Amino acid sequence: MSAHEPQNVGPIDLGYDGGGRGGIVADERCVQALSGTRPWIMVWAVLMFLGGGLFAIGSLGLIIMAGVSGGGGDMPMFLGIGVGYFIGAAIYILLGVMLIRYFAAIGRTVRNRQTDDLYAALNAQKNFWRLAAIILITFIVLYFVVVALAIAFTAL
Repeated sequence: MSAHEPQNVGPIDLGYDGGGRGGIVADERCVQALSGTRPWIMVWAVLMFLGGGLFAIGSLGLIIMAGVSGGGGDMPMFLGIGVGYFIGAAIYILLGVMLIRYFAAIGRTVRNRQTDDLYAALNAQKNFWRLAAIILITFIVLYFVVVALAIAFTAL
């Protein structure tokens, strides 16, 4: 049997108190696999915060440019893009915070081996992916709306 083939090892009780719900019923490989995702989650969280910071700086610059333009024809464009960048910054930072929560919950799971900590980690992961999917679907719908409006206004 190679290392890549699944082994017929049933769930085992690791013997830790699970806060009234029993110990985690999983083998050590599952906990270690979950632990192995922590560094990558932190990388993504840091990238989200960096992206959010860059979006915020861009937003501030565009809003300042809108004010400096003196109410000229470029002001609405700069202001609109600046607000869009601000929304992007908020989204990136929110996703980064959610990843940090997931990172921390995995750490507690690995350290304490408590069922409640495992549930918290899985719920944090679920919440992150749910929000990411909602944001993605929203942007796809907005893309089609903008394209349809652009076609409609071009036809006028």
